Amino acid sequence: MDAQTINAIVLAGGLSQRMGQNKALLLWQHSSFLAHLIDCCAGFFGKVLLVVKDPALYQEFCGGGVSLVADLNPDRAAMVGVYSGLVYSDTPWNFVVAVDMPHWDRAQIRRMMFETHTASCDHCAPVGVLPVCQGRIHPLKGFYHRDILSTLTQTVDDKKYNLTKYLESQSVKLLESDQKFVANINTPHDYQLWQHAVVGARC
Repeated sequence: MDAQTINAIVLAGGLSQRMGQNKALLLWQHSSFLAHLIDCCAGFFGKVLLVVKDPALYQEFCGGGVSLVADLNPDRAAMVGVYSGLVYSDTPWNFVVAVDMPHWDRAQIRRMMFETHTASCDHCAPVGVLPVCQGRIHPLKGFYHRDILSTLTQTVDDKKYNLTKYLESQSVKLLESDQKFVANINTPHDYQLWQHAVVGARC
């Protein structure tokens, strides 16, 4: 599958309560988490959709195939961000990534992307291809098909926002991943450790 036929959906609408400041704008090398992920996604996928709570705060990131979309539901939940991005997207398959998961591994992403058209689960085409590490699914860094909207919409309407629990009832292909790929930065301590870690962060 050609990556240019897939949109990237970057989730940047969280409250960042544990961090104490907007995680999207945290310094990443010589830019920010958000700018880093935009650069990586824009250089690989067709278009980039930034899902945010307040689009007015992120106008500087628009242009060049990057669009801002607002969460379609005022409830602040990761599932709502995934749902909103898929509603706005115009491609069947979409790569979803949370802004606080900045490590970029193109080989791992290509491996997941390959499974979007070859994998099967119980003889049904999967609606998601997601990483799993040490037995835990990481639903905010992987591929989703828009077909999932048929059930996701009702789940959001019912305010059942546990994304991992919801995915247990869906046809999803899981691929083993290392901890670095799925690491997310939630607290100042996480951020400090990440800054000192030696990571292959190039797109």
